[in-house]
Amino acid sequence: MEGQVFDVIVIGAGVMGLWTGLHLARRGKKTLLIEQFPVPHSRGSSHGQSRIYRLAYPEKHQTLMTKASYPFWKMLERESSEVLMKGFPLLRITEDPNDQIIEECLRSMQQSECEETKTERLTGEEINKRYPGVRFSPNCQGLLDHYGLILLADRCNRAVLGLYQNSGGILIDAAPIVHIEPGRIIKVTDAHQRTYCSQNLVICGGPWAGKLLSKLNYQLPLQPIKIPVIYYRIKGCSPARFSFLGNCAMFGEIFSLPELEYPGMIKFGPHYGPEIDPEQRDSLNMEPIIDCVSCFVRDHFTYLDPTPAIIENCMYTVTPDSICILDTHPVHRNISFGCGFSGAGYKIAPVVGQILADLAMDIPAPPDVRQFMSASRFTQSSIIMKQPQVCTTDDKGTNKDAKVRFRVPPSGQEKPHSRCGQEFPQKRRRRNLASKTETSDKTETEEKRK
Repeated sequence: MEGQVFDVIVIGAGVMGLWTGLHLARRGKKTLLIEQFPVPHSRGSSHGQSRIYRLAYPEKHQTLMTKASYPFWKMLERESSEVLMKGFPLLRITEDPNDQIIEECLRSMQQSECEETKTERLTGEEINKRYPGVRFSPNCQGLLDHYGLILLADRCNRAVLGLYQNSGGILIDAAPIVHIEPGRIIKVTDAHQRTYCSQNLVICGGPWAGKLLSKLNYQLPLQPIKIPVIYYRIKGCSPARFSFLGNCAMFGEIFSLPELEYPGMIKFGPHYGPEIDPEQRDSLNMEPIIDCVSCFVRDHFTYLDPTPAIIENCMYTVTPDSICILDTHPVHRNISFGCGFSGAGYKIAPVVGQILADLAMDIPAPPDVRQFMSASRFTQSSIIMKQPQVCTTDDKGTNKDAKVRFRVPPSGQEKPHSRCGQEFPQKRRRRNLASKTETSDKTETEEKRK
């Protein structure tokens, strides 16, 4: 392997790196995919049995990318001869009657030419009536996205890797990268002192992307955070099956997936967590956040036992505006990268891989990508920095962030009803980007009229 010069090396065999490698290999490029851990593994952000696919985003560009990814997932299912998706609608709610998130999602889906018959707007009363055992305030607003699916993530990863290797792509795993030497021919050295050469490099490092880019003297505002994934047992008969995403004043943003990987259990998790070094993911105490999610389950999903049955972990890599970065290095133009997907990247991986493959072949990214996902946006004064998605803890797991306060009762005492936490961080809204999209649409319409 050493001594060969590849067309492209891709660092990171998570879902982004896998799709990037597949697109490149199918274009006839001599491609090497390098992964630091043995494949498969559960140390990054792409593992697990299930991920939500939805079109209900407030940002038009996110809805469009998700919609454009669907044919690739269908292709993967067809060519691998495996079931990789299951259809479940997504229920998105907000407890704030003045929140515009539902309206923004509907507008985004309409502008993306989604079928109106596949969306339903619901009140809190209608939600409670439709889903027995679900309990939300009558003032709650809801949207049912019938485009919703569950992607069977581990199966998907395995299928993409299989197609990549069948297309001539090469994988080297258990090979952490320790050095990158840029140049016309890029040299990448792993921890075993093996050096690989290529004309182009794509970095899909997930939580390690910031560290990899720093080897190239390039700093981006990327923060890995730890997310607990918690399963709760169903009491009695199985309820209606749907995915869930809620913006809750008391509990922050919570997601849920229906009974699937573990019979008789439903999966929940928060869209926030403590800052971490990905090398020390397991060193933090997650009990305060887990207790918060359990309080949410107890208050709003009465058909579940709010005692955690299984706890797993994942990592997000968040940016200041919760939008990913797809770009090339400002100095070394034959090095490109995709990072900072902020917990919303898995479903769009096929299109992300296509864009990164284009960048590696010196094909410009689409206008929306250059407008919303360029790294240069973090140097622009127009960016609106929203409330952090992270919460900081000390080495004992105690929360230190003044904006994220946990109030957990002493062991043995009953948890206070609906009071397990205060001021949890909401997922950051990108209203500035939504308004840019509207302005862009208006300009395009005016140009067509001319």
